[in-house]
Amino acid sequence: EQCDSVLMPIAQFDYLKGTTFGPEGTKTILTVLRETFPEITLWDSIAELKGIGAGATDRMIAFSRDMEHLAYQMPTMPEQQEPEKDGLEYVTVFYSESGGMTVYYPLSVVFADGI
Repeated sequence: EQCDSVLMPIAQFDYLKGTTFGPEGTKTILTVLRETFPEITLWDSIAELKGIGAGATDRMIAFSRDMEHLAYQMPTMPEQQEPEKDGLEYVTVFYSESGGMTVYYPLSVVFADGI
């Protein structure tokens, strides 16, 4: 399977974004990775990946963003009630359920722990 997306914790992504690479120091590590792996179109950070790996280490995820490989399951459509005035603010009740992710091809999602 060919991955087209990479997600990592914010600290590691900021390191790749801000650290220059090579003797000239004109390119960042992230720029070099993007040039080396043009098939990966999404490089991004997610705070929730910090400490969720094996042994409470940080985790990186590489995956294929394709509906044939994985899908988000939403059993019911989100429902929003009418806004209610509460003092000087409005409160809106919102109901939603999540069924999680279904991975149809297990090799299309890769976890890298301890980054």
